[in-house]
Amino acid sequence: MRLYSHSNAMSQGIPMKRLKTIAAAALTMAALHAHAVSTDWGGHDAVELGDDRVARGSFEDTYRFSLDDGATLSATALSNDRGRGFRISDGLVSLYQVSLGGDVLVDSFGFDGSTGDSPFTFGSLMAGDYFYEVSGVATGRAGGSYSLASTPVSAVPEPNVAALLAAGFGVLVLVSRRRSPREAL
Repeated sequence: MRLYSHSNAMSQGIPMKRLKTIAAAALTMAALHAHAVSTDWGGHDAVELGDDRVARGSFEDTYRFSLDDGATLSATALSNDRGRGFRISDGLVSLYQVSLGGDVLVDSFGFDGSTGDSPFTFGSLMAGDYFYEVSGVATGRAGGSYSLASTPVSAVPEPNVAALLAAGFGVLVLVSRRRSPREAL
């Protein structure tokens, strides 16, 4: 695409109104292909849940939190695939520790429509600030949808925490499955 200055555009016979329309259309297209949401959970509770419904294209969402004490976290993510309407490919959850010298990748795991019952463990974390980065490509006709669950675990898991995590994630999956997919354009 060739860019014109105001005086060059007018000398070429391109009306300024048309240039503004073209620029607005280009910005709209760029916005449709990039999606980012940032959520601050504050201090990490017994169970933290996150989900998002994303438009077609790449997305990168962050969930920030802090740990007051050292902990091991268990996390799971699931692409809520619904036929060709909603689907995510190349789903990735990465845990970063916030550091003065730059954020440090702790570890990461992939997710898709079948990974909801496969938790990933991030062990021996120190007290401090962290964030999950959830990324992927929404390839469904109406985009994609995912769910994320995170819980601190102890050496001997407490039954009430495990039950709460399972119940919370089950509710997320149930709610996301009940949403009616938008009609494909």
